[in-house]
Amino acid sequence: MGQATQWFLSEQGYTHTRVHRCPEKTKLFREYHGAPDPNFLFLEQTLLRRMKVHKRGQVAYFSVRAWRQSVRELQLKAMRNLKRSPSEESAKQIAREIAEAAMLITNGAAFDCVCPVPAGSSGKTNNFATIISWYVSKELELAHYQALENVTVAKSYGSSHPQQSRHFRSRVVDHRVRNKMCLLIDDVATTGTHFARCVGQLAKHDTSTICITWIG
Repeated sequence: MGQATQWFLSEQGYTHTRVHRCPEKTKLFREYHGAPDPNFLFLEQTLLRRMKVHKRGQVAYFSVRAWRQSVRELQLKAMRNLKRSPSEESAKQIAREIAEAAMLITNGAAFDCVCPVPAGSSGKTNNFATIISWYVSKELELAHYQALENVTVAKSYGSSHPQQSRHFRSRVVDHRVRNKMCLLIDDVATTGTHFARCVGQLAKHDTSTICITWIG
């Protein structure tokens, strides 16, 4: 019987299970099983790979990749598609790049935990940043806490949208991050507003943060 991947959050962390598919349909696609996600492949090959520091108010954050202006619109579409249906391999690869950057930024100094920026306008409990951050925690052998939740009360645009980011608000819901050095992860940071708001909330709990996004 064929199988599909279904993601879910268990007590052991972010993982997936296999869901049975129609065997006849599986046979049709057998030769294509395991092929790279075309959206991720396009992004991997066209995004500029350069680490850069950005600033939003008093908050600094780092990006691992940057948009390539000549194909930026196509990259944005590919990223939206990837976030709608993320593959395990793409999440792992992005996590590796972020983990490498994190170690470079701190010269190998240890973090205490990894946390994702909560979903903005998508409204998902386990957004793409959560999937990536869980794999980052495995790469660095650190605790993974979904310490923040979105408490925005504003019109939802259904996707990352600059107008929605202006209204983004979060709060700390997992107090195990208190007095910790936290690696805060996002998949895309356009203005840095999400990072700035999350860092502000974590600071109230004496939590220090290093912020890294895959694309900035």
